[in-house]
Amino acid sequence: QQIHVSQDRILEFCSGINEKYYIERADFWDTQTQGEIPKDWKRFSDDQGSLVRLRYAYVIECLKVDRDPETNEPIRIHCQIDPETFAGKPTTKRSKKKQPGIIHWLRETDAVQIPLIHYDRLFLNPDPTELDEPNPNSMIRYNQALVEKRAVDILNNGEPFQFERQGYYVFNNIEFRRIVSLRDNFSTKLSIT
Repeated sequence: QQIHVSQDRILEFCSGINEKYYIERADFWDTQTQGEIPKDWKRFSDDQGSLVRLRYAYVIECLKVDRDPETNEPIRIHCQIDPETFAGKPTTKRSKKKQPGIIHWLRETDAVQIPLIHYDRLFLNPDPTELDEPNPNSMIRYNQALVEKRAVDILNNGEPFQFERQGYYVFNNIEFRRIVSLRDNFSTKLSIT
């Protein structure tokens, strides 16, 4: 059973079939605020014609990006669905070897806002001493995370649960708390001899 979560800044996009969906901000490269697209980037971008596959669904193409007038941050992506690409069928807009990357998405009608808390290491140094600075991001609270409604409906209080690409969480009937991250940035920094 797939349950998805989006955190922090959420991007809204319109599919051209009068429905709204959300993707994670981390899955969208914005050249106006982030600079040139890295060569190994396989997700969505603000380049007109940028393609990406919605997991278990269609390939979508970026047509236009609406921006916040004060911050210039992207707030809405206007897209077009390629109806021939459902369920993994390749798009004809690219060669078979260069198919678009795959991202998670959440339909607006399936989403509910709920607080989400991420815990991380207490110190920035992987081998801390009492003089080391604490990690200012050891606890981050996202007050308006979007989660699939069924995640809230099916989970019991305190039951551990995995959100794809994020980590393991527990739900306490008020908020989701991440208890284990799927990525360990410290493992490469700490050399064990």
